[in-house]
Amino acid sequence: SIQDNVWYHLVMVNDPTGPAPQERLYINGVLNNSVTDTNPLVYDTTAAGDLYIGTTQYDTGEKFNGYI
Repeated sequence: SIQDNVWYHLVMVNDPTGPAPQERLYINGVLNNSVTDTNPLVYDTTAAGDLYIGTTQYDTGEKFNGYI
């Protein structure tokens, strides 16, 4: 369980390979959960582009309000 006042390292991995794409959550380097991705990410692997953290390339007004 997650405790107050303790630092954690969280990583979410999207693995689009195979017949069933997977999303995996790691906490402190240990696999905590994985699910079949029923709505896989759509991205163009042939194009170079910007990386957006806390927002999207579209100005939707839905920006992350906090610290990353």
